[in-house]
Amino acid sequence: MTKLAITFSILIYCALLGKLSAQEPRHSSYSRNWEWMEEFDGNGHNWLGMDLTDNNGSASIVNDAYCKLRAAEGHSMIIATEYPLDQKRDFEIHCKFQVLADNPDLDYKSSLATLSWGVSFENHSQHNIGFTSNGLVIARAISGSVKELIRPKQVESWQKKSYNYLVISKINDEYKVYLNQDAIGSFNFNPLAGNGLVFTAGSNLSINIDFIRIAYLEDQLAKSQPPRLIFDNMSDEEIIQTENDFFKISGFITDEDGLKSFTINGNNVPVDKSKFSANLPLAFGKNIIKVEAIDLTNQVNTRYFEVVRVQPKAQFITSQKRLALVIGNSRYKHTAPLKNTINDAREMKNTLRVSKVSYCVGGTRLELVTLSV
Repeated sequence: MTKLAITFSILIYCALLGKLSAQEPRHSSYSRNWEWMEEFDGNGHNWLGMDLTDNNGSASIVNDAYCKLRAAEGHSMIIATEYPLDQKRDFEIHCKFQVLADNPDLDYKSSLATLSWGVSFENHSQHNIGFTSNGLVIARAISGSVKELIRPKQVESWQKKSYNYLVISKINDEYKVYLNQDAIGSFNFNPLAGNGLVFTAGSNLSINIDFIRIAYLEDQLAKSQPPRLIFDNMSDEEIIQTENDFFKISGFITDEDGLKSFTINGNNVPVDKSKFSANLPLAFGKNIIKVEAIDLTNQVNTRYFEVVRVQPKAQFITSQKRLALVIGNSRYKHTAPLKNTINDAREMKNTLRVSKVSYCVGGTRLELVTLSV
């Protein structure tokens, strides 16, 4: 991400996405294995430019639900991250998005909401696809010069005031682009220059981005895959330590054949729109978490995690006063008087570094020491 940060301010082409009711197109002979998902739900993938507000505009995650990217008049606003696509494999990029004009009465024909992929942060080479707020689309390849991949045209299925579903599908040596299940163009695949993923909002545009996801495509005739599990901020090799008595495990599960069962430590866990979440009670010491998914073809994916619950560190309450009672008794009933007990009590008082001292002197020589913290 270092090179990304250095060149971030001069990137001017990029991205769009958001929400909607339409479904993605399906390929009957291929299955999707989801490799990377950004849901903008608080588990972000280190987007440069996020949580930034300046003269160019603003970018933020709203209610742990979607990303809002807004550009001021005469400026563009960018967020960027990296994902290393395996160019030897067939893949798809999915995203949901909404594009809104800040002033609906004006026509922003030249202002684009753009998604760029394969971006090089050294020479800015990239592929990108952009939309106006009225649904005009254009796709380009940039490598020293600009080459049109999809010439500007109106998309009939464009949802002007709602969310749109974009799919960029690379199979063999060809890209096919779909919007709301309708094919809107195709062009030849060329090697990607880098790993960058970039969204750009053009002048006076706002983009609400619901998600961006990346999947690799597998030929179902060649092999069928077990359920795919993606965990939030966890890995199999990691040993997790916590002082909490519960542990939250969450993530995504996908399977083209359909899910038969999904359990954590033998208990059924509901899956909602590919998402799952469960809070597990922990005993002190080592806890083994078993996650198991079985699809309708009885293929199994089993994962194990180790969570260690440790004793909480001692915490001192400094908002309350603490009292110390120091007693120096020099006269016991059946012994001779003692000489050093009072001095010992006074030394203890000094050791405790009291701020307020009250003395009670009686037959038993008591000293009461009050500590103010």
